[in-house]
Amino acid sequence: QPCHFSFIFAQTNETMKRIFFFTAVLLFLTSHGSAQSRRERLKEHVYYFASDSLQGRKARSEFATKASEYIIKEYESAGLSPFFAEGWYDRFRRDGKDFKNVVGVVQGTDLKDEYIVLGAHYDHLGTHGDTIYYGAHDNASGCAAVLDMARTLARDGSKYTIVVMFFSGEELGLEGSH
Repeated sequence: QPCHFSFIFAQTNETMKRIFFFTAVLLFLTSHGSAQSRRERLKEHVYYFASDSLQGRKARSEFATKASEYIIKEYESAGLSPFFAEGWYDRFRRDGKDFKNVVGVVQGTDLKDEYIVLGAHYDHLGTHGDTIYYGAHDNASGCAAVLDMARTLARDGSKYTIVVMFFSGEELGLEGSH
């Protein structure tokens, strides 16, 4: 059974320099390519995640499952590989409830054993009565940005291994990122 990720970050000056450098490189990479096609792709992702068809993507709902399937389709289209031998999902249980993160990887070229994690949560609040909480800015836009960065890194390669994670259960208490 796949393990659930736990991250502990020890911040040193050297670590902070590396994080700053990598962030600058990501910004540079994501600014290249066809601006129109990138803009359209980002817009398509945000519109999908914040659409009526996903009913607000409440964690553990059929709509969150549809969102996770979309992420996997995008991973495959971009050329990412599943992080786990068993597949794309990091399944875990909290307080008697089942959740699943979606985890892909871009294998590093030089420093394969050094990992950088890119992530966003793909769930949102769902519905209440007749109101849909679409979550365009929480976190459809974040999902779109991470999917686009993953596509760029898979296309161009990376010195480091990049783990791309989409977390579930964020709206229920940061469950997927514990």
